[in-house]
Amino acid sequence: MEKKILVCLISLLVCCYVNAQNQKVTVALRFMDNNPDLARSVGNTLSSMFSEFYSAWGANTQPNLSGLYIREDTKNKILGLWNRHKFRLAGLSCSLGVAKVYGENEFAVFSIPMQVEGCANVAEYTIQFNTRGVITNFERSNFPILSFQTGKRVADEQTKGTIKVILYQLSKAYHDKDINYLRKIYDPDGYCITGKRATTTTSNYPGQELRIQLEHTYYDLTIKKLHQYLDDLEKVFAANSWIKTTFGTPEITAHQNPNPTYDGIYYINLLQNYKSQNYSDEGWLTIVLDLRDKSNPQIMARIWLPDKITNEQLTNLF
Repeated sequence: MEKKILVCLISLLVCCYVNAQNQKVTVALRFMDNNPDLARSVGNTLSSMFSEFYSAWGANTQPNLSGLYIREDTKNKILGLWNRHKFRLAGLSCSLGVAKVYGENEFAVFSIPMQVEGCANVAEYTIQFNTRGVITNFERSNFPILSFQTGKRVADEQTKGTIKVILYQLSKAYHDKDINYLRKIYDPDGYCITGKRATTTTSNYPGQELRIQLEHTYYDLTIKKLHQYLDDLEKVFAANSWIKTTFGTPEITAHQNPNPTYDGIYYINLLQNYKSQNYSDEGWLTIVLDLRDKSNPQIMARIWLPDKITNEQLTNLF
């Protein structure tokens, strides 16, 4: 009898251990009502991948990604990240938003909360997949938090996710020197405005120069069409072997003009740290994003100043 009890206890312990090492994660994808088959396929792949993370975390081994619909270079990227710091989903079930990756035949899963080994706070990751259900990219989000200011207009969760994906792509485009993507997302007839603190009292400005006052400081502005900015940027890309942009927490406000024609326009303010082979600076970047046509989002204006600009000041400026 004692022997049978001992065997039963051992079996129970082994069973509990196996269950602990093989936690099944359930995943639901939102905003894919028009493509339920793709949502189901990718959801199953993510479920298997996240389950592997749980098992490997507990067993202190590498996750087994063989047989999953993940591109080989992306598998290698995941394992490389894992070897530096293990990570797993913050829970055993999750509901994840999906946004179309603009300019590409792909989608992105945003705001994936992960526990990272040695990190007290939850980190967020972004995963991309194509229309065949294959995972094509996996990386930690550069700006996990979006700060939405209160106002008469509010953004729904899908819009927030779309903005997050656009900011993610925008940062990546500068790093990859992807001028083609930037020519798609920037409205060529929009405006690029850059400013510097005024150092003289001169009131006459040649060409495109303009002086404005914000609070107690005067700024000299240079105004270009965005297609001119992109032509100049293409030369900058060619002259620098590397470029890196780091964004601070984006502060996002829906346009507050009550006229319905402004529905879908957002101001995005963020601190940008720009470094390249030949130049570096830090300042406040403001993006005026037009999401009125969800299938064709456009950046209407790009404003850079060394100091933060309020939305009220921006409205008066642009």
